[in-house]
Amino acid sequence: MADYKEVRGTKVRGYTTNPDNPIEGQVWYNKTDNVSKYEIPNVVTSFRTIASLNTPRNSGAGDGTYTAAIVSFGLPSTAKTETWNGTAWTEVNDGNTARYQLDSSKSGSTTASIVFSGRAGTPRVTNAETWNGTCWAEVNDFNTARNSLGGAGTSTSALGFGGYSTAATGDTESWNGTCWTETNNLNTARYGIGGVGTDNEAAFGFGGYSTTYVNVSETWNGTSWTEVNNLNTSRAFVGSAGIETAALAMGGGEPAVANTEVWDGTSFTEDADLSTARQEGMGVGSGSTNALLASSSVEEWNTSVAVGAWATGSNMNTARGDLAGSGTSTNSLAMGGSPYRALVELWNGSTWTETTDLGTARQVLSAGGTYTSTLAFGGDAPPNTGKTESWNGSAWTEKADLNTARREAMAAAASNTAALCFGGKEPASSAKNELWNGTCWSETADLNEDKRAAGGVGTSTAALCFGGQPGKDSTEVWNGTSWTEVNNLNQERFGLAGSGSTTAALAFAGSPVPPLAFITNTEDWNGVSWFETTDVSVGRRYLAGSTNGSNTAALAFGGLTPSASASTEVWSGTSESIKTISTD
Repeated sequence: MADYKEVRGTKVRGYTTNPDNPIEGQVWYNKTDNVSKYEIPNVVTSFRTIASLNTPRNSGAGDGTYTAAIVSFGLPSTAKTETWNGTAWTEVNDGNTARYQLDSSKSGSTTASIVFSGRAGTPRVTNAETWNGTCWAEVNDFNTARNSLGGAGTSTSALGFGGYSTAATGDTESWNGTCWTETNNLNTARYGIGGVGTDNEAAFGFGGYSTTYVNVSETWNGTSWTEVNNLNTSRAFVGSAGIETAALAMGGGEPAVANTEVWDGTSFTEDADLSTARQEGMGVGSGSTNALLASSSVEEWNTSVAVGAWATGSNMNTARGDLAGSGTSTNSLAMGGSPYRALVELWNGSTWTETTDLGTARQVLSAGGTYTSTLAFGGDAPPNTGKTESWNGSAWTEKADLNTARREAMAAAASNTAALCFGGKEPASSAKNELWNGTCWSETADLNEDKRAAGGVGTSTAALCFGGQPGKDSTEVWNGTSWTEVNNLNQERFGLAGSGSTTAALAFAGSPVPPLAFITNTEDWNGVSWFETTDVSVGRRYLAGSTNGSNTAALAFGGLTPSASASTEVWSGTSESIKTISTD
């Protein structure tokens, strides 16, 4: 047997305290605690909404893996087919017979799949079709027409079981690549059954509706069905993914539920719920660690989502709220703030240093760019101002004013030559949007709704606006021409800060309306939806962030708690825990 040094290339070292930055896989001996220890990443299991199908639907068929999937047919009755490459859905050739409440091989692929039976409007059909990566071809029919059945296997070795013909049935049919053969029935006749499996000799069916909702689970060994440990929650029309030894039961029920259960080959365990309760979703996945469930929206299941963490950094030299920020987690600028400050501080990744002041003292101003190329504009001077200043890394230069003076506006900028100013207070909340070209501001397409004190990140051609006053949880995306409303924050709030881009961002802190509390919530944006993650340590509003950072490396600083804060927090998209090796 190989020892640790042969595997890792180094001996187990002893320390009086745990090492600051252990390398991946390192084991060490803590001399103070007299135990061996190691470090592992913190992860969480969750669903997350991802890119939608081009044609949203349910009651269709899913096959493949979570990075290479095919979803076909469905309700409203359609033959549309789409493939997934891990990033986007692409429409491909339609099937031959539009239908819904059918099923598929489940362990097939984007180049080899089979679908069978279902409903084509009122009549149930026996049609079976195979997919070769390009088109669908009709093959020998199923023997008994039915809908809401379970499926398992591959395009050459599949199983169809259960469903509804003239009543709930337990009929099982086996596909050998050429024809269907009737074989031994399920022990419990039912429809709306979840089904997965490797081939026509290894399958698993669970849940469904018989004369009532059932939690019955059965495994198939190629000859007969055997009852095994049941689902925890009785339900039908459940989304299913995986194989007979590692499966997921997702949603289902009437009314729809969000419950998710994980099968380990022996029993079901309840785990993280779907973001949205749903039934008759199309499940895709080769196991229980990663999967997709597609319907009106698509959710991705992942058992290894990295858990980020905020760490306390060095305080700012001057506590303040109502300030603006720019830059990244390692190089940022903090500008202005209340009461009516011109003060600017530079963050170098470890400490803040005072640098050249703004030309105009102001609060609730806006800014964006890098620590050597930032644009600061608007704010309360008082009164509201449209003044614009450009930072070159050492000095500020006055530039052309905004067309509309305002405060509490949002900003997105890659540098001091290309920026976007959107929303704000004129004195009423505004939807106005202005574009900076390095010389002057020009009015362009407005936000969809009036808002101020929201979060803003991105660039002048790709920006994200989220939250804001009065009492907003809405999110809008700018594509260089217009704003589009997308999925909302989980927590409505204003006076929050952000970091990142239109495809990967963080939103943190702020205040809900009502009450005027100081919240710590942090949410992560993946380009489609927001996901709650680790909170900041200090609840506050009207703070600033490293707007040009990311959702894996960000900075939060200043703000009101309600008193002025100098607190700085540094975000890392990953975190670790130290574990002790037991010798028991």
